[in-house]
Amino acid sequence: MTKYTKFFAMILTSTAFMLVMMYFNSYSIEHVFFSETRLYMAIYMGAMMAVIMLLFMLPMYESKIKNVSILIGSVVIFLFGAIFGAIASYH
Repeated sequence: MTKYTKFFAMILTSTAFMLVMMYFNSYSIEHVFFSETRLYMAIYMGAMMAVIMLLFMLPMYESKIKNVSILIGSVVIFLFGAIFGAIASYH
């Protein structure tokens, strides 16, 4: 497994756990249901986490092309999550 594969696995796992942990604040089990807004929140939090973690660990990742691609992709995913999260919250 390459460094970048581990990085993406770490981000995807953390994002999935963030989505699940958002439901821990539910008062009762009846309040637990799929929420599109929570999904988009987890997506944009995962995208920003990827940016922050990559920038902190930049010396570990040597490929400038991959690093720039991750940063640009994360910003695009963040914008996707933020825009669609805002749209979903108005329904």
